[in-house]
Amino acid sequence: PVRLTGSIRLAKIHGSVSWDLNGCYTDGRRGLTGQALIIAPTPEKEPPESLAHVWQLAEAILSPATEVIVFGFAFNPYDEAVLRLLRACSANTKTVQLINTCPQPDRAKAIWPGAEIVCQQPP
Repeated sequence: PVRLTGSIRLAKIHGSVSWDLNGCYTDGRRGLTGQALIIAPTPEKEPPESLAHVWQLAEAILSPATEVIVFGFAFNPYDEAVLRLLRACSANTKTVQLINTCPQPDRAKAIWPGAEIVCQQPP
């Protein structure tokens, strides 16, 4: 199992069911009302403007990171904006942990060619 200790920097670049255009909340009510600020996995060339601040945070977190943990992301080729972000911020990454029921280590290796790719099933 993955055990996390200390502080973990997190950027939810596809949004969240607990967010809307007015703020971030601690429950998923926005998802129940259809008002959630979440981006479905569809082809896109640019990140949505409504999540620009989250993408800037992701870049600030990923660029110096030596270890990256990726939860539930399939590295689909059509998810161009995310893949471009990951590639642009990959220079310092030494280890990538993929937590996914169907991990894609070959796709991850294409983004982080010099990193160790570790695959684990979710708990």
